[in-house]
Amino acid sequence: MFFSKPGSPVVSMRVTDGPDPKVNAYTFVFTSSKAPADGQIFKDAITTILTRNAHTQQAAARAEAAATEAQTAAPVQTIPRADRPLSSNDLRKFVLLKRTDLAALHRELVMTGNLSEAEFWAGREHLLSAEESIERQRKGRPTQMLELRSTSTNERGDIKITITPERAQQIFIEFPVVKRAYDENVPDPLSPAEFWTRYISSKLFDRNRASSRSAAAQHTTKDDPIFDKYLQKEDDGDEPLHQRPPASSLLINLYATSEDHEETGNAKDFTMKAGGLRSSLPLIRKFNEHSTNVLDAGLQPVTKRQRTDSSDAEYFTQLDMEDLRGPEHDDGVALGLQAGRQILDTGGSQENDTSPGDQTEPVDARALANSLRLWQGQVNKLTVGKKPVEDSFTSLSQNVAERVNVNSRKSTLVPDTIPEDLVQSMGNLQAATSEFLRQFWSAMHEKKETNQERAAKMASYLSNTHNKIAPMMMAARNQGCEPQLVRDAFMPTLDAVNKALAMYKSRDTSR
Repeated sequence: MFFSKPGSPVVSMRVTDGPDPKVNAYTFVFTSSKAPADGQIFKDAITTILTRNAHTQQAAARAEAAATEAQTAAPVQTIPRADRPLSSNDLRKFVLLKRTDLAALHRELVMTGNLSEAEFWAGREHLLSAEESIERQRKGRPTQMLELRSTSTNERGDIKITITPERAQQIFIEFPVVKRAYDENVPDPLSPAEFWTRYISSKLFDRNRASSRSAAAQHTTKDDPIFDKYLQKEDDGDEPLHQRPPASSLLINLYATSEDHEETGNAKDFTMKAGGLRSSLPLIRKFNEHSTNVLDAGLQPVTKRQRTDSSDAEYFTQLDMEDLRGPEHDDGVALGLQAGRQILDTGGSQENDTSPGDQTEPVDARALANSLRLWQGQVNKLTVGKKPVEDSFTSLSQNVAERVNVNSRKSTLVPDTIPEDLVQSMGNLQAATSEFLRQFWSAMHEKKETNQERAAKMASYLSNTHNKIAPMMMAARNQGCEPQLVRDAFMPTLDAVNKALAMYKSRDTSR
């Protein structure tokens, strides 16, 4: 809030409400005969209101902070992204946000009304399917083991560890025994804050740490009658407490030695046995259990998994790949030739004109060899006619003339680079024409009535391509660029457009 200086000719007050003074600003000008007094009264009223609002906001913030500290670590009911319903409009929006070139084409064709949404996305279903598969992916468990580390230390040396509701859920997933202790002791006899405070200083927390435990840390832990009853036996024996089930398939059992190395024996290999130090065994096995849980979380439930039997047929189905198979007989694609009946009739008439005697007449190999020998001897007497020589000379002269013209154009003062704005316009026209060609050919190969109408619509758009290139050539000339460069850049596109229009005219006249 800003008030004008005492004694100024204009009494005004400016009040801002928000971070942007240009948007959330209000100016009051007092024009009465008692302007200074009226301004002071208005200023006092506004100050009282602002002070009251500030106290209300501070009280609400303190209440919200207290509620946040007292809230329990109950699971938050959120809908995963993979389970949210996705409409076709959502998928299209995601694809356009990731592909700027496609978004520009959509803005130029669909937003202007040249194409409908269905026509634009026809033939691009693979983009929507790929985007849907990405959106349907579920975020798995983190591969890194959970480790609670101190964030700060106060003057007395007390360690502060912040446990948010999300971090509490991670602890419950990683250590089910902590989840069981929480359910049995919260809120009676312990509050959530007391539970986490006693857990961090208990032996159970020290046992669940992902890092190696030192002797000093073990002396700082305290006996706790609540958490000590959840302690399990230290997993440092020769055999782990939690035995992993054997793999049911030899294809995924990296420890399998059966039917291997028959020439040297199938004895199990113990050279890589872990746990040279007894104190490291619990940590190694904890990492193994964590890896197993991460892999199991990404798989389907055990009841829904496919049973893998140790039969040769099951192994063959997993080893059989389509890429390893040989080529199969293919009947090919039937070509729709124009005037196919005439071609067949011509071939049949030629076969009928040949007599059976000509087909079965034997060939004299010696006479054929003598004739070839005589022909080779007469090659040096070959005389070339006048017309082939003139045609060859004309072709060479035209080639040389074209090269001279190209070099002369490059040597002139006309720049051979197209301005950036014109290149952008040419790119937009090229993309739009390519889309019209794609729509045209997809509609031409289907005999539905709607597709025929779409083909006619696309043909009308393609027929205007030449008219759209002419202004660009004129703009290039006005900007000091060679117009032929613009024409040459569109030559492949114009050839495709001409072929499409010729096909459409021939199809239209044949009806």
